[in-house]
Amino acid sequence: MTVINFLMATIAFTFTLEEFNKDRVVDGHYVVSVSDHKTAASYGLAKIILPTLLYSWMIIYAKRIRPHIASKVIPELFITWRGDSLTSR
Repeated sequence: MTVINFLMATIAFTFTLEEFNKDRVVDGHYVVSVSDHKTAASYGLAKIILPTLLYSWMIIYAKRIRPHIASKVIPELFITWRGDSLTSR
């Protein structure tokens, strides 16, 4: 996944469907604020900037693909094909 400012790849595994659904547009890019990341205590929310094309693919995943593989309630946007969290929490 190519994102303009993904400095910490693990943020991709931790941002939630709820955070993704609360995106906003800034200068033609979609911005998702992520609260659960390694430096959150020091720096606050991570701002993930998504170009329009990538955002549109993520919308398709979130609305059309994810519901078919999510067999239980998992807050993270990205999940395994078995419907589990990608993180080891």
